[in-house]
Amino acid sequence: MKKQILALCASAAMLTSVCSFGGCSKAAENTRMTVDINPSVELMVDKDNKVISVTALNDDAAVILQGEASIVGKESDDAVKAIVSLATDTGYIVKGEVSADENTVKISVSGDTKWAKDLAKDAEKKVNQFFKDSGIAGTVEKVDALTSDALKALAEKNSTYTKEEIAEMNDEQVLKVIALGRVETAQLLSNDMREAYFAAKTHEISFAKSDATWKVIQQMNAGYAMLYAGYGAAIQAYGTAIQSLDDMRYSLLVDPESSYQKLLTQMREKKMEIIKKKVEVTISVGDVKVTAEADLSALEKAYDALYTQLENAGKQANDSLTSLISAMTKGQQALQAQYDKLPSDITSALSDKAQELEDDLNKTKDAYFDAFEKAHADDIKAMNDALEQMKKDLIASISAA
Repeated sequence: MKKQILALCASAAMLTSVCSFGGCSKAAENTRMTVDINPSVELMVDKDNKVISVTALNDDAAVILQGEASIVGKESDDAVKAIVSLATDTGYIVKGEVSADENTVKISVSGDTKWAKDLAKDAEKKVNQFFKDSGIAGTVEKVDALTSDALKALAEKNSTYTKEEIAEMNDEQVLKVIALGRVETAQLLSNDMREAYFAAKTHEISFAKSDATWKVIQQMNAGYAMLYAGYGAAIQAYGTAIQSLDDMRYSLLVDPESSYQKLLTQMREKKMEIIKKKVEVTISVGDVKVTAEADLSALEKAYDALYTQLENAGKQANDSLTSLISAMTKGQQALQAQYDKLPSDITSALSDKAQELEDDLNKTKDAYFDAFEKAHADDIKAMNDALEQMKKDLIASISAA
């Protein structure tokens, strides 16, 4: 569980920011839509039925969404149609001699209001019309959206809010938190990259709060600085633990040279072979078709084996992080213990400076994405270039079939 210690009144301020984004009373409707073809895509939709963020929920979606910023701003049904069209261009939806259930588009919309239900109906109608106009045999299914608890878990992973803060929010506020996080990380197509970003940002904010407290102590008088030197030492230890954890998480799960990312690349390559072979199956007849179907089955088994390897690599990486997470948690606990011992005149000084501290903290938050992007610019570019090339290759192979 992510903790943010030494709140310095920031919890209330952050919840207020959620309220100001959409209102804490009866708020205007916003919702979350998903389009699952494998690729799986998430759309955050505002009260005017405009898409405000598009997020790849898996690697296949990261491929088809590469370079498609224009989906943002579309009405939700047009955005869903655009995603289905992209999936067709890249071979995830197959034309030719296939049964309709092989081209299934699953749509979910959060909320049980008439507005949400109408969005789902409009999207279904738009996709069915696309299938008809394109001569594609396909089906559209409405599936259940995430539960309230699942939405809160998603918001926790994709924001810097704590579990406790999110627990106090209603569904509308939770959806806004998710939307804000998606907009903030719109340039990060990889889920691993997004999770690494928010974990690192949470740690940075936590450290900034602690460091701000230490600066207030130092400014009071030299005697206090000496008396509470243990607090300063605890901050240094905590900062070291945070840096070690963030560096290790990135190197194991996000770095293009990591075993995890190399396996992901192999999976992409195998998926390309599968898509090309599916097209071959649809246009083949007789013995050629039988051979192509056997080849396709072998490719799918190889893909499943790679997926198992990827899951194992992810588990091993997370296991490797356990000791570092423990060290960071101990650092948090040490800081909290030191904070609890602070006398009333120091806590009073912190209260007096609450607005100043909050302003400084907001500057840290606002500047964080630029710092993260700059630090990992080469890796982000390498990932995006690889996804763009795969998309081009898929489109070329489908066009040539």
